[in-house]
Amino acid sequence: MKTKIKLNVFSLLAILYILFIIINDYMCLIFKTNASAILYIASFVLTSVLFLLLRKKIKIEYKVFDKIDIVFFIIILIVFISRLAIPDSAFDSLNYHIYNQERTFSDNATFNFFPARWINTFSLPLADRMHYFFRLILGYRL
Repeated sequence: MKTKIKLNVFSLLAILYILFIIINDYMCLIFKTNASAILYIASFVLTSVLFLLLRKKIKIEYKVFDKIDIVFFIIILIVFISRLAIPDSAFDSLNYHIYNQERTFSDNATFNFFPARWINTFSLPLADRMHYFFRLILGYRL
């Protein structure tokens, strides 16, 4: 008997989001373009198809939140709301994190030589890319 992979619904959404970003970045690399609406739609369709193909191997678990989870979410929400009025001016954010959010895999060595100040510009920007859509929708301060 084959066992199914048990995933929490939030973990599944995070995995699908990461997969969407990776597919989109590589499609931008293949087609030598910077993020277009057509590639976003194509990436979403490919991610959806992969999910539907693997759906039979995944068991989605819906967790009911405990009281301590809700307290934790409220504390995080209070911290984020308190930081809302203050823009992020950390050295890392200004020098390469924001830059990596908007840039997909591009030819930085010949197009814009060393666009940011540090070598992190050339590392895998997946962690920074995950924040791009949230910054696009919610604004720079969130």
